[in-house]
Amino acid sequence: MSHNKPWEKGVFLNDSEVFKLLTTQFSDLPLHSVKFLKDGWDSCAYEINTELIFRLPKRQEVAERLRGEIALLPFLKQQRTILVPEFIYLGSPSDLYPFPFTGYKKLHGMDQTHARISLGPEDCFHLSTFLQSLHQINHQKLPGFPVEEMDSEKIIQRAKQLIKRWIPILKDKPQLFYACQKFLDTFDWNSLNVPFSPCIIHNDLLPEHVLIQEGKISAIIDWGDTALGDPAIDYGGVGYCFGWDSMFLCLQLAGYSHDRRLINRSVLTVVCAALSDLDYGHHKGESVRIDFSLEKIHHFLTQYSYLTQP
Repeated sequence: MSHNKPWEKGVFLNDSEVFKLLTTQFSDLPLHSVKFLKDGWDSCAYEINTELIFRLPKRQEVAERLRGEIALLPFLKQQRTILVPEFIYLGSPSDLYPFPFTGYKKLHGMDQTHARISLGPEDCFHLSTFLQSLHQINHQKLPGFPVEEMDSEKIIQRAKQLIKRWIPILKDKPQLFYACQKFLDTFDWNSLNVPFSPCIIHNDLLPEHVLIQEGKISAIIDWGDTALGDPAIDYGGVGYCFGWDSMFLCLQLAGYSHDRRLINRSVLTVVCAALSDLDYGHHKGESVRIDFSLEKIHHFLTQYSYLTQP
């Protein structure tokens, strides 16, 4: 099994095994139906009784990060503009399944990969306010919270290696291939080699984790990668999900409009997220994900046309 495909590794339970697991651990939960929803990068998701979602980590390192998610989400309950999961079931490791796991009431909406809405100024205000509330949470109240890499040199080298690895998937689209290669060669990498103030971040703000209902962001889910890290990662997620204009407006509303270094880190996050999602979509055979990522990469080119110039 390839080291470059971590989503293929780990523990997977079928519907009948999940039924048995839940019956064993939660005697107060009447089980009528179990429906497998998704085999994700880190976890598998199941819909229970059409109204609950249970998420089961696939690997030990994913399970270890679960405690950060469990500790964080109650701090976000007080804001009601954008909903987050509220865990009402906490499963324990057992002979049937080796990791802790969670269950929460299903949050309704279509993910942004399928909805593909644009954000207006009011939507950006609500999203920016949500992210600011998240980033301002005192991490000292959450001992043992996961920490992302803080060494700028290591971050730069990792980003360059990943982009070099992903660019070949665009070889059948010469314009996109050339522009991404140009980005790798001309991006101001030195602007990243500065310290930043870490804060609590979602750290995986992909379109599939943003739910849309009635044309508005209704919920942000899958907080399994939440960590102490660079806020630019979340703003880059906004850029990948909703486009440059939305990202820049959210940055402006958060007071970052003149922080060129943070903006550059956000731009880099958009590029890495799009290429990573495209790579993942190819490996999983998910045409909707492939189309979305290609659309965003093309959007990147049209907004930054200088990258395609000789």
